Amino acid sequence: GIVKVNIVLDREIRDNYRLTVIATDEGVPQLTGTSTILVDIVDVNDNQPTFPPPSVITVNEGKEIGSVLTTVTANDVDTNPALTYNISYSDGSFSIDRFSGKVTLCQKLDFESKKEYKIGITASDTAHVAHTHLTIIVADDNDNQPFFSQPFYQAFIPDNSDVAHSILTVSASDLDSEKNSRITFSFVGSAQGFEIGPTSGEIVANSTALEVPLNNLRVIDLMVRATDSGKPPLSADVPVRVKVGLHGSLKSTSIKKEFKLSTKESTPYGTSLLRISSGPKTEETSTKMFNIVDGNINGTFEVLGPHGDLVLMKPLDRETVDFYSLKVVRRSENASPSMIFVTVEDTNDNAPQFEKVQNSVNIFEDVPIGHSVFQFRGFDDDLPPNSDVNYDIISGNDEELFKIDSQSGLVTVSSKLDYDVGFSSYSLVVSATDKALPPERPLCSIA
Repeated sequence: GIVKVNIVLDREIRDNYRLTVIATDEGVPQLTGTSTILVDIVDVNDNQPTFPPPSVITVNEGKEIGSVLTTVTANDVDTNPALTYNISYSDGSFSIDRFSGKVTLCQKLDFESKKEYKIGITASDTAHVAHTHLTIIVADDNDNQPFFSQPFYQAFIPDNSDVAHSILTVSASDLDSEKNSRITFSFVGSAQGFEIGPTSGEIVANSTALEVPLNNLRVIDLMVRATDSGKPPLSADVPVRVKVGLHGSLKSTSIKKEFKLSTKESTPYGTSLLRISSGPKTEETSTKMFNIVDGNINGTFEVLGPHGDLVLMKPLDRETVDFYSLKVVRRSENASPSMIFVTVEDTNDNAPQFEKVQNSVNIFEDVPIGHSVFQFRGFDDDLPPNSDVNYDIISGNDEELFKIDSQSGLVTVSSKLDYDVGFSSYSLVVSATDKALPPERPLCSIA
């Protein structure tokens, strides 16, 4: 009456059996009895997880850090244990939730630096491991403004030039791709007597521009704009100085000996910061020009126009140079020099950075609540309050077993740990956010 297994059982093919057993006696006539046996097949972890074919996704480079990009899912015909996911190879730009398979962006993408990523992903049921990879294509955003081949342009036109005189061609480039890098040129403000080729950048002067008083030099300051075709479009401006005719006599105009000004490091180049001379704009004073003879680090500034407009020619960076002391002299005169002192004010142009951290920390399950696990340390090259940092755990702490001090970055145990109940490891993703508006927020993780 012993029931034995006669074949190899496979729960994934059939998970239960219903057996009817008949017992027959030896009497005459024979009598029988029946009984039913229900057999449920208990699952054994005897199948390896499987992934579908490798996926390819496209992500815009402007995607915010912390965004979920996709979910990777493996299949396992066994019922237990649950699958866990890990990244087997990556450059640290992405993380994966070990239980849901959600892939999250951890570092800022830049199409101009790297256009494609390939990350390795594993799924484990504790006994078997499956492997796949995910390809991430970075799509271009219009995040680079055009830039000119030189910080300013200058041309001279003799007073006997023909009408429709081509004086120079400006050139600009854009690091973006396709339509985001297609550039058109135009004038900013008044440009009477001049035309510019929208695609070539060639500047042509007509008869109006060539008019000049006898024995005088006419100085014309133009501003040219290069605009890309992205949405929204980005643009950059460059000053162009045109001299027409002969150099005439100059009439002195007194100017201050010292100027002090402050400007944000985010000030667009091409911006006029101050005017040195306040004399009337007449034919005599229109030829007055100035030179910066000292203190102009990297050619950051230029004095343009008949009244000495101090123009920013290159982007400022307070973290590199925070103060300029410019000595300015007037051309063709023996006047004393003037000093212009420029203080560069801070803007929130640097995201907090984490000091290098270890990949994992081991703790015992019986540590008390409040036990210190790890301290994140961030730094920001900006000035307060732009450099003040707040910390937050944004992923991996669903059960709220840990907490982080928002000011110090110290991670501590906030609930009782139990190795036998729940999970034996946790992967925490921590953000460091500065206090500026808008804030910058990079991420860092620790297991």
